[in-house]
Amino acid sequence: MNLIRHHAGLQVGFKKSFTLVELLTVMAIIALMVAIAGPSMKMMRGNAVKSGSSQFASTLSLARARALTDRTHVRIVFAEPPDTNYAAQPYTTYAVLVQTNRTSNAAASWVYVSGWNSLPPGAYFSVASLSALNNSSPVPFPTNSGNPTTSIPCIELKATGVPTTAVSMNVTEGTVLVLGGSVAIVNSNAANTIKVSMETFLGRITSQ
Repeated sequence: MNLIRHHAGLQVGFKKSFTLVELLTVMAIIALMVAIAGPSMKMMRGNAVKSGSSQFASTLSLARARALTDRTHVRIVFAEPPDTNYAAQPYTTYAVLVQTNRTSNAAASWVYVSGWNSLPPGAYFSVASLSALNNSSPVPFPTNSGNPTTSIPCIELKATGVPTTAVSMNVTEGTVLVLGGSVAIVNSNAANTIKVSMETFLGRITSQ
């Protein structure tokens, strides 16, 4: 049977299906594109760790300056599960609070002086680093009008600009996924980690 018919001067026919060779060719092209993009993606994640550690070190430096200038305590607080607020994502975000009443440690005495900052995509604070931190006394969450208050991991700086305990935060390569109420870390690479430290004696900040 002839599959091609002529009608009103136009040729009409059935479309030819892909052959096995054509399918294999497309698959080979896709594989080649993935192979080319792979190193670039790895480099981007590596740069995220470097950029994130530098960003966090700058935040520590600014928090120290605020403590010295205002002669008051300053806290850097971190979100962790089950905190999955849209602004405060676990393992990647942090914010700065200042104690406005130096004679009171009540939640109302702590005021956010920054929004929730986020590490670049592809970087997160290691779970071990956050677990090693002391939990704050209750603070507003996730904003100054937050209610109820909560206790979350924090770094606290004294009015002298030094932390109450030594700071050692690992910024690690990986991606944090929040799906509903569940949190997962994927593509984690502990070998690509930069530690940001702050000593208790002089408040010196280092990254290594």
